[in-house]
Amino acid sequence: MNMFISKHEAESKGLRHYFTGKACKHGHTAKRRVSNSVCTECENIRANLYYRENTEKCKATMKKSSRKHIAHIRARNRKFKGFPDPTRPCPEACEVCGNPEQSKSKLGNSISLSLDHCHATGKFRGWLCYSCNTALGKANDSPELLEKLAQYLRSNK
Repeated sequence: MNMFISKHEAESKGLRHYFTGKACKHGHTAKRRVSNSVCTECENIRANLYYRENTEKCKATMKKSSRKHIAHIRARNRKFKGFPDPTRPCPEACEVCGNPEQSKSKLGNSISLSLDHCHATGKFRGWLCYSCNTALGKANDSPELLEKLAQYLRSNK
């Protein structure tokens, strides 16, 4: 339920919207923006119309914006978890096997590339898919063990 509040009062309280209970010129009785006095219903109609007329442009913009947002979230999570900052941007595919950045797990969940780092030194090594990153972890990051596994596979073809 909207509470009556004038534009001036909302502005002084630092609010983004106000509600007078009066209809806009198009007949909507809705909140209005403090910044431009536009009815939120009119704003939504205008935005939906623009999207219908410019769908491809809007989708491209949203995709670009989403990638930036995901990169920001990843950076914040890395810092929170104590991971190193990467020395190069996340590529489109795993640096070992070439799997794409977004892959699907067995449950159908979307999985992004992982930031691989040395657990002993904390140094960034690269970007790996879930499978390659897990394989390194299962081998305890041991090149010797991984080489023995490779030899085993070669000898038992």
